[in-house]
Amino acid sequence: MITLKKNLHHLLFLTIIMMPLFGETTFTRPDLNEDNSLLFMAEHRDSYDQGNFRVLVKASLETEETLLLTHYPEKHFYSEEGRELFLWNRFGLFAFDRTDNSLPERIEIYPSFEKGDKVQLGKPAPVCISPDGKYILYYREIDWCTGDLLIYDREKSYSRLIASPVNLDYDGSSIRWSGDSQFFAYVKGGDLFYFPVQKFLEDRLPSEETRRLGKGGAGSFKWGDDNTLYFIEGDEVLAVPSDEMFALSFYDSPLQIGTVAGQLFFDFNPSFDNFWISPDKRHLLVQREEGALFIVNLEFRNYNKLGEIQRFPFLNLPVGMGVKKVLWTDKGRLIVLVGSKLRSDEGNELYIYDPASNLDSFQETNQKRVVDIAMDRDQKRISILYPDELTVRDVDRWTLLRSVGTRGNLACYWADDRDIILLGKETNSLYNIITDKKEILFFSQCDDYGFSLDGKTQISSGGRNYLLDEANSRWNETEDTFFRESSLFNQDYRFFLTENNHPVLYSNLLMVRKTSGFGTEPLFTDLEALSTATPTAGSSGDSSFFFNNGDRAGRREVSLVFNLRSGTAGMMDVLNDLAEYGIRATFFVNGDSIRKYPNAIRALALSGHELGSLFYTVMDMTDRRYNIDKDFIMRGLARNEDDFFRATGKELLPLWHAPWYFVNSEIVAASQEMNYTYIGRDLETLDWVDRGDDFLYYDADEIIRGIREQVKPGSIIPVTIGSEFDREDYVFKKLELLLNGLIKDGYEIVPVGLLMEHAK
Repeated sequence: MITLKKNLHHLLFLTIIMMPLFGETTFTRPDLNEDNSLLFMAEHRDSYDQGNFRVLVKASLETEETLLLTHYPEKHFYSEEGRELFLWNRFGLFAFDRTDNSLPERIEIYPSFEKGDKVQLGKPAPVCISPDGKYILYYREIDWCTGDLLIYDREKSYSRLIASPVNLDYDGSSIRWSGDSQFFAYVKGGDLFYFPVQKFLEDRLPSEETRRLGKGGAGSFKWGDDNTLYFIEGDEVLAVPSDEMFALSFYDSPLQIGTVAGQLFFDFNPSFDNFWISPDKRHLLVQREEGALFIVNLEFRNYNKLGEIQRFPFLNLPVGMGVKKVLWTDKGRLIVLVGSKLRSDEGNELYIYDPASNLDSFQETNQKRVVDIAMDRDQKRISILYPDELTVRDVDRWTLLRSVGTRGNLACYWADDRDIILLGKETNSLYNIITDKKEILFFSQCDDYGFSLDGKTQISSGGRNYLLDEANSRWNETEDTFFRESSLFNQDYRFFLTENNHPVLYSNLLMVRKTSGFGTEPLFTDLEALSTATPTAGSSGDSSFFFNNGDRAGRREVSLVFNLRSGTAGMMDVLNDLAEYGIRATFFVNGDSIRKYPNAIRALALSGHELGSLFYTVMDMTDRRYNIDKDFIMRGLARNEDDFFRATGKELLPLWHAPWYFVNSEIVAASQEMNYTYIGRDLETLDWVDRGDDFLYYDADEIIRGIREQVKPGSIIPVTIGSEFDREDYVFKKLELLLNGLIKDGYEIVPVGLLMEHAK
C-alpha cells in the first residue's frame, strides 16, 4: 500500500509547469555571409524536460554541408580510458576528444541534422557506449516498442546486427557493458543474454540461444567491478564471471552457468524492483516497488552463524522518489542520490550509509537540490553538483574541500585526480580543483552570434567573445566585440523566414531564393505525411453529455486517460513520467481506490492533472442482478464525489465513465441530469485482461503497437493503473514508449477537457 509521509506538504505535486506538449524546432536569425555561408539558430522546444535548447548551425550553400557549432549535452557519457566525452541530442551523436579540444565530431551511425536527417522528436534515440569508448550499441527502430540491436566498431567503422527484435530502452537499463568492455548483457523478450565482443571482432557470432542466462528484466542484472555479471531470478542472486562466459562461447549448446551468490528474503520483481551490488560483492542495495530502500546481506542465510540476528539498514523514501545514482566505496561507504520529477521545491537529495559508524541506518546529509554526483578513481573525493554551484568533499570525513559558482549545471565527471568535467546548459568546461580555474571546452548554447568584420564566425557567451578557428575546428577567445551587420542576402542568394502551414517538426521554414534563377524552396523540409488530417467527422454523440473522441480534421492532438479502479500500483511512476515530459493528462478515480488508498489519492489530487469519476465502486454494469437505472447512476456519482472530497478536500470534475466503459441510454440520461459528460474512447487497449484469457490477452508491446495502428487525431487512449491483474507486464510500466511514440508521430498530448474544448 502506498503511504504518504508527514512531509507531504514538501512534495510539490501542484500544477505542473507546462512546456510545449510536442516537439517543435524554430529557425531564427539567419545571417548570410559573402562566401555563401549561412549562420542560423535552430531552437528546439519539446515536452521532454531536456528537450529545450538552441543550436547554432552553419551551412555552406556551395558545398551543401551543414555543421553544428554548439553541442547541447542532452545525454552524455565519459570514457575515462579513452579520454572522450560522448554527447547526443535530437540533432546527432558526437564525440569530444580531450587530447585536442576541437569541436565535438559527429558519429555517423546516429541520425544527424548535419547529414540531412530530420530533428528527432521525443527523447533522443538511445545508445550504449562501452567503457573504453571503442564500441557503441544502438537501435535501428522497428516500431514504437522494438528495434534491431546493433554493435558499431568505431575503429573499423563497421556495424553488425546482434539481436532482433529487442525492446527500445530510453534510460539505458536494458543493456549493460562489463567494466573491461569485453562483454555486454541485454534483455530480450523477458530473457537475459550476454555477448562476447571477441566473437564480433572475429565475425563469428554465436547463436543467441547459447548465450541465454535466464529470465530477466531491466532491473534484474548488474556488472560488478570484477567483471562478474550478477542477476536475480526469483529470490536467488546468481553470479557469472566473465571468464566463464568466454569459455561457454566456444560451445554450440546452452549450458547451466552461474553460482548462487546469495539469497533474498522475497521474490524480486524485475518490472518494479532494482538493485546495486557492493564492491565486496557481499551486499545488495535494493529498491522495492513503492520506494522502500534497504541493504541486504547476501550471506544472511549463512548456516555457520546460527542464532545471529541480521538487521537490514532501511530507508523509507518519500512517495514518488527513486534512486538516481549510487556511489559505493571499497570500504562500504554508500552514497545514494534520490529524487523525483515531482519534487520541484527541493529536487534530489543525498543519503549516506556508513557501516563503520555505530548507526545502522541511512543518514541525511542536508544536501538538497543536487543535480549530479561523481567520485574520483581513488574514492577519496566526491563532487556534488547543484544548479549553480560545484562543491568537492572528502568522501570519508565529508569535509568541504572546494566550492565554485557555476550556472546551468547538468552533470559532472572526474577526468583525472584533479580535473572535473562540468556539463552545462551554456558551456562545457574543465575545472581544476588545484588551481581553481575553469577552461571552456565547447559550448552548449551561445548568447549571440554572427560574422566578424573580416568574415569569421563569431559567438558571445557569458559576456565574452570567441572566434572559430576553422583550420583547427576550435573556439578561441577574442577581444573583438564587433559583429558585422547581419544580412539576409548577397550577390547569389536571398533568405527569409515563413510560417509552416503544416508544422510537425518545424514551426517555420527557412526559405532560399537564388538571385540568378527562378523558384523558392525551403532549406529544410518538414514531414508532410504526418501532418495530413484524417478526413473524418468530428466528435461523435452529443458533445454536451457524451464525448467519444475529439476533432478528426483539426489539431493533431490526443488525450491519455488513466483509470484507477481498485489499485494504485504504478501511479507514482506514471506521475513521474508525465512530469518529465511536462504532460497534463486525465485520471478517472474509482471509489474503491479512494477508500482503500486515501493518501495516494491525496497525492494525485495535488498533481495538477484533470480528475474525473470512475463511479463509486468497481462493478459490471451489464450484470442483470443489478438494477442499473438513472437514479442508481446519479447516487453512485454523488457518492464518489463525496468520498473524493472527504479524502482530498477537492472536487472531481464533471467527467466520468463506467468501469469497462459500459454505456447505455440510462447512463447518458443520468449524465445529463447530473451535468456530467460521459467520456468514452475510440480505441480499446485491453490492458486490464488477465493472461489466462488466451483470446483477449496481449502483452504491453502488442498493445502499444495496436494503439499506433488505431490512433487518429482526437483519439482518447485509456491506460489502466494497478497491478491487481494477472499480467506478465503492464502498459503503465512502458508508458515512456507510448509517450515517445505519440510525440515522434507528431501528436500533442492534452487532457480530455482541452480535447473537448477544441472539438467545439
